[in-house]
Amino acid sequence: LMITNMDWTSVMYSATDATTAPGTALVSRTQPLVDGNMEGSLYFLVFHIVVTIFLQQLVFAVAIDAARMSNGSGILTESQRVWRATSRQITATSKQFFAPRAVDPKNWRSPLYFLSIHAVFEAVLTGVVIVNVAVLAAEYYGQNSTRDQLGFNLSIVFLSVYIAEMIVRILGQGLKVYLSSPANMFDLFVNTLSLVETAILTDSKVGLQVFRALKAVRILRLLRHAKRLQLLLTTVYESLAFLLSTSFILLSLMMVYSVLGSNYFGPVKEGQLNGVAISFRGFFPAMATLYSTMVQGSWVSLLPDLSVKYPSCTPDSMLPPNLSGDAVGDCGWDTAWIFFLTYGIIIRYFIIPLFVAMPVNVFFDHCDSSKGLLTEDVSFAFQSAWESVDRTRKGWIQTWHIPAIVSSVCSNSSFQLRQTYDTSRSL
Repeated sequence: LMITNMDWTSVMYSATDATTAPGTALVSRTQPLVDGNMEGSLYFLVFHIVVTIFLQQLVFAVAIDAARMSNGSGILTESQRVWRATSRQITATSKQFFAPRAVDPKNWRSPLYFLSIHAVFEAVLTGVVIVNVAVLAAEYYGQNSTRDQLGFNLSIVFLSVYIAEMIVRILGQGLKVYLSSPANMFDLFVNTLSLVETAILTDSKVGLQVFRALKAVRILRLLRHAKRLQLLLTTVYESLAFLLSTSFILLSLMMVYSVLGSNYFGPVKEGQLNGVAISFRGFFPAMATLYSTMVQGSWVSLLPDLSVKYPSCTPDSMLPPNLSGDAVGDCGWDTAWIFFLTYGIIIRYFIIPLFVAMPVNVFFDHCDSSKGLLTEDVSFAFQSAWESVDRTRKGWIQTWHIPAIVSSVCSNSSFQLRQTYDTSRSL
């Protein structure tokens, strides 16, 4: 019970209620004394800390290490990690190069493109989002009509800025490139919801509070401009396939235990909890019961109902002879605790570590990607220099163009490799 971390505090509180007063002989037993043996709780606390903080973390660590070994990242040296990250940077630069972009100085979209990728443009938009969030946080239920109208007017101003940003990005980068970015797709979704909200709230006949709540979605715009949060969201997104597979394993386990539980505990008579709050009388009630015990961890209170014995129930041997051969008694099972104990151990020490291991592994891979030797300035300068020679974007150039490209990159950017290697080592 302590290992599964399920309702262990009830056991601790029961143990601290001493059955005898201090110094009293065991032969003269008294009623339990509430908190009469508080020092006994130290045993449970120490055991819980060791299991939860050390043993369980070791299980997670083993699962994470196995995940990293499975894709080879766990055996890479630091130099190999840097090389892999640099290779990924080169691949990303190649994909950006062959994507349709407005970089021709003679193209009317070129100024809009460079505006959409400029750092100042991003900083201004981040400031607008922060101010918008502050305005939303200042609203409260029951505010006067003047304050409400002011907030509505400001929301239109913010929405106008967001739509202008979207237009600049679409015109500068092209619709295909714009829609290829998950962040841009998210902005498009939020802007559409905001337009629907504004259109409905403008009509005084349809002032629905549910559409006012849509303004809270704008707070999520901060995710676009927070690089660290984007890293976490990217980690979750790339881990979805593995998480779905693990969820299928969890669902399969719950189905197996639901079938077992409905067959063994379905006929048991109703008790204080069994058949009232939770039940094993059927596949779906059993699934709901197992889910409740998984998230709440309170299966100990079920044991008295599921292990009920004669004379509180009717065993098979005492059934009337005129009943059909399929009839069974309604007594419980002494081994009910084995059912829940094995279920809890499998969930806590096998299934949950799988849910943790893959996202952590993906997160480590993204952290390794930041160790590449090339900076973003160098990558962009190289793209521009290459495209000045390869205007048709064939993907190859003549060898005599290489010195000009290297010279252009060195002169038009802060051509610096990350200080990963010692200066005496050749790259």
